[in-house]
Amino acid sequence: MRKYGSCGFMSIGIQAGIGPIKNWSLAGEESYPQHEKINGENVLKYRTKRHGCMYCPIACGGTVQVKDGPFKVEEARLPEYETIQAFAPFVMCDDIEACFKAQELCDKAGVDTISCGHVVAFAVECFENGILTLEDTGGLELRWGEPKGIIELTRQICEREGFGGEVLADGVKRAVERIGRGSEKYGVHIGGQEPAFHDFRYEAPSRGVTYISDPTPARHERCSGGQLLQLKMPLGPYPEFQPFDIPEGDMDALGRLYARGSKYYSAFSSCGFCAYTLGASSHLDVISIIQGFAGWDDFTAQDFLDAGERTHTLRQMFSLREGLTFDKIQFPPRLVEKPIFEGALAGKRNTVDFYEIRRHYFAGYGFDPDSGKPSKERMEELGIGQFYV
Repeated sequence: MRKYGSCGFMSIGIQAGIGPIKNWSLAGEESYPQHEKINGENVLKYRTKRHGCMYCPIACGGTVQVKDGPFKVEEARLPEYETIQAFAPFVMCDDIEACFKAQELCDKAGVDTISCGHVVAFAVECFENGILTLEDTGGLELRWGEPKGIIELTRQICEREGFGGEVLADGVKRAVERIGRGSEKYGVHIGGQEPAFHDFRYEAPSRGVTYISDPTPARHERCSGGQLLQLKMPLGPYPEFQPFDIPEGDMDALGRLYARGSKYYSAFSSCGFCAYTLGASSHLDVISIIQGFAGWDDFTAQDFLDAGERTHTLRQMFSLREGLTFDKIQFPPRLVEKPIFEGALAGKRNTVDFYEIRRHYFAGYGFDPDSGKPSKERMEELGIGQFYV
């Protein structure tokens, strides 16, 4: 992380199959053999300076510059994994300078690169299959691996101009509604949110469960605590933070494990800890840190989990109150399909029932297994009963 930042994981992600390719339709090194062009070593050739959060010893950030060419960039933020995935493998490009340009455009406009990459890939696939024509796009030809058209479309989205601004700028869900004509086959969103570029079909199931169960759907970091626990990694030196054995087929125990990890991550994130340190959390005594900073000498590991549960429960109740019910949070057709994949994990695709695990995950929180609604009694125990609706 210190040397490359998260862009050092590009090749690993492609080789393992967790980095989705061509709008989630492909996976693995054979589908994208040119991954070294977008990996950390090549990215660092353009880095002009490095930076990090205050007092961070890792300093994984930085700035990049492209001195000339069609994607000239005076100064842009060093792109991380998600951005490079969005504008390289996901649209079948291998021009790292185009990724820098996309980063610059999105940053200046305040546009999320994950969402932008999804809607661009969606448009390219619609164009490829005749759903969109040159007449629709204002003469802009959209092809896989053609960076000029992809960057021009990104510019239109960011500046709300032309086809990109009128049809795509509000994300995949709205674009599908505007285009119609069977385009939903290629539109990837979960509850209206484009998912991060981590293919849960080739990972521990916690990622997929989180994509369809979090009150803000498709978030990739929220599964991290449960993922580590399932890998038998403790989240700290306290009994409450330890993994436990899951008998084969015991969905109730798996749901409780994921709920424990989710509570931990909610509190961990609320404290402002960097997600990149979570993998080392078994050596991180967050309780002593909080006691020292806040002066809460009697603060315990269970208090920490309760704080995380309180935060997550409030988020859950807010989303339900606003109408984001879980019957609306489903995997789109593309994510139900098996991607074409030959590589390290070929044949190892998850075959679990993510919706069934979601029921047990909700139960692990004490929520209604079907609706995901928190219980009034538990909210009162957490001191937030006044927010029950």
